[in-house]
Amino acid sequence: MGIFRDLIDTTRAILAGPQSAAEAPAPAAAPRPGPRVTVDAFARQLRAEFPDGVDAPTLWDRCEAVGLDMADVDRAIDEQTYAAERAAQVNPSQVDPAALTVVDLTGIDAVRMRVKGITFALHDNERARFGGTDYLLVREPGNAHDPHAIAVYGRGRRVGYVAASRAAALAPLLDSLEGDAFRVGGAVVTEGRTPRLWVDVPRVPALRAFARSR
Repeated sequence: MGIFRDLIDTTRAILAGPQSAAEAPAPAAAPRPGPRVTVDAFARQLRAEFPDGVDAPTLWDRCEAVGLDMADVDRAIDEQTYAAERAAQVNPSQVDPAALTVVDLTGIDAVRMRVKGITFALHDNERARFGGTDYLLVREPGNAHDPHAIAVYGRGRRVGYVAASRAAALAPLLDSLEGDAFRVGGAVVTEGRTPRLWVDVPRVPALRAFARSR
């Protein structure tokens, strides 16, 4: 029976003829390899290789080679460049509160205002560390941008400034007081992922009355 089975199979193969290319099953497509690096890591790599910026054709070819979307990588490059520029603008300044003559203004009437210029004084991840409920106001009469400038310090680190319009009215009154710094209250409010710093700025009539009583 085995000999007859082999003969039948051979006969069927001869009658069927060779299989055409159209009938032959298509080979399975090789799976596309996944990305070997993350978008952020690849963006950092390109920024290091092309400090003056990478042109679009090169960016396209490089993204194709690693299986990443060009738009995602381009967006990551922009975000990292912006973050680096922001970091370069930060100008940290510190004081030692123990070495200053501090006048306590926490007992007089005040209005809570947003601290200005935080992005030039702190990195985003430093806001919670140096913000709080206790601040020092320090006059900066030598400030090149505003001779009425009043800096705000938290835990010995400058966190920003009092708004210029309010500082112009307060500066002469603070200058009349015998003190290097002036203690006030404040708060840290978290909105989203970025804490916002608020400082209690003395009202002009209340500070004027306080100065006269000294």
